[in-house]
Amino acid sequence: MEEIFRQTAMAYYKGGSEELKRDIKMCFHELDIDGDGRLSLQELRKAYKFKNEFFKSLDRDNNGTLDFQEFITFYYATKSNCPWCDECGVILTTFFTCVQCFGSRSFDLCCECYSGRKFTHNHSVFVDNLSLLQKQRQSSLERDPMESLRKIATTYYKKGSKQVKQLVTDFFNSMDINGDGKINLHEFLSFMRQEGYSQMSNSYFFKVLDKDGNNTLDFNEVLTLYYVLRSGRRFCGGCGCFLDGMYLTCVSCFETNAHSYCVCFDCYRDNTYIHKHSNFLDNVALLEMKRQEALEAKMAPKPQYRQYESKTSIALKALELATSVASLASGAGCTIM
Repeated sequence: MEEIFRQTAMAYYKGGSEELKRDIKMCFHELDIDGDGRLSLQELRKAYKFKNEFFKSLDRDNNGTLDFQEFITFYYATKSNCPWCDECGVILTTFFTCVQCFGSRSFDLCCECYSGRKFTHNHSVFVDNLSLLQKQRQSSLERDPMESLRKIATTYYKKGSKQVKQLVTDFFNSMDINGDGKINLHEFLSFMRQEGYSQMSNSYFFKVLDKDGNNTLDFNEVLTLYYVLRSGRRFCGGCGCFLDGMYLTCVSCFETNAHSYCVCFDCYRDNTYIHKHSNFLDNVALLEMKRQEALEAKMAPKPQYRQYESKTSIALKALELATSVASLASGAGCTIM
């Protein structure tokens, strides 16, 4: 095992919180069944699956057991999801990965196994992890973060009523101060600040909306903005990025506060956010939970007795019913717009 990996693991431990150190010590003592202060291969195998070569690479003094210092490296390797060579089992820092398998269950090889062709695999195209990382980074930079939102906004608009389409047109015209049929950065910032959208009133978000990169927003680009505002899209409470796809929401804040607290998957996974609650759900799971709650409430047994209703309450209910019927008759339909 490369020394740099051991040093990284030790820095992870020494620089970690007291809670992290306590968890690592507790894990070590729980695995140390015979209480001799060292972990044998058999003790570790009861909780983890790994190849013998991986254990040998951790055992620096070659005494067949891991002391606490060696266990720190083991703990870091398992918790950080570091890749292991699928042939010899050593922890990988610089390695080669199968391009065809990448994205599902990856197949990774250390430099020695790859160069010596000491492996059996059904694919032959491999690339080193540094090149692959750069390729993924470039792909991420080229991805349009608003593409899915553009499609949703356009679909809502096309299927919307005349009233909905007029609302979008009025929204566009209210931004178009000079009436030239396009929104420049000055008009965008002025409108967003005036309406209180502080997180979106910046040149970066303007560029995100500006799909064709001509430094102005046309009607379709403003349509996307209209959908973003009406649908209550959020920014990550950890890194501040715009949450254009899947994200996680604090269930406690969602149910009790006027403003929900949301984080992206990277911040949630790495715990790089500060919040008073710990119960989070992704937006799809949260929607399903609320759907189930609504179904349960609908199916709950109703009281057998009939409550007394005053003439005033009956009149109010009749008014609500009449309003609902009138709304349906107008053809407004169900739309976020």
